[in-house]
Amino acid sequence: VDIDPASISKLVKADFPIVGDVKNVVKEMLESVSLINPSKYESWRDTIKNFDSLHPLTYHEDTDRLKPQWVIQRVGELLGDSANISTDVGQHQMWTAQFYPFSRPRQFISSGGLGTMGFGFPAAMGVKVASPDKVSINFTGDGSILMNCQELMTAVEKKIPVINIILNNNYLGMVRQWQTLFYNKRHSETDLSVQPDFVKLAEAFGGIGYRVHTKEEFDAALKDAVEKNIVTFIEVVIERLENVMPMVPSGGSLFNMMLLERKEKK
Repeated sequence: VDIDPASISKLVKADFPIVGDVKNVVKEMLESVSLINPSKYESWRDTIKNFDSLHPLTYHEDTDRLKPQWVIQRVGELLGDSANISTDVGQHQMWTAQFYPFSRPRQFISSGGLGTMGFGFPAAMGVKVASPDKVSINFTGDGSILMNCQELMTAVEKKIPVINIILNNNYLGMVRQWQTLFYNKRHSETDLSVQPDFVKLAEAFGGIGYRVHTKEEFDAALKDAVEKNIVTFIEVVIERLENVMPMVPSGGSLFNMMLLERKEKK
């Protein structure tokens, strides 16, 4: 559905193109929903289940650093439905969509495919103000959090207790992944080995900060952050070269999807 006929089948071939205002079109569609026979789609649901069994989302804990997927899953285990989840843009955004056990509508707040780094922290602040009874978590990266770290001052002044979990791989991770896989490891301006002390940065604004390397340290930091109920940075030192899979190469179709991670030398 698109209001601009020039956009119909521009990127993906539409089997049923509809030109119109999406609000009006959806209203008309709703009138036909009651006529749909759910059994018609059982074969498609079986196909999807087969995809899940053939290529399940997984990861391997074979390094001395924490895996970002574990961190996200662990937050889900500890907080679950009691948390609202926001993200910045990058690998952590994809991992969050894949591995957090979302259980209700509007629990996941993300900027989508056309978003920008820096979205997560202010979004999580707005989420906390709108839903003060839930813990507001922002999954971010060491690159993204620097885009709007000055909002620490706003969070302290307005008493908005957002917990920012910084998955720190000392890279602009998503860009590094693309440069590795499609540009023969010609890494340009993606190594963030030189960066601020995130614990001191949070404390300088009046918040609290933690740096964790182990599962036990992470559990303790998250528990303490929830109890103290002020704006927080939890910097998690994660595996540097972890890639997000599956992914689709630029300009490719879903048939070009890459499902398996290629091992890299550190």
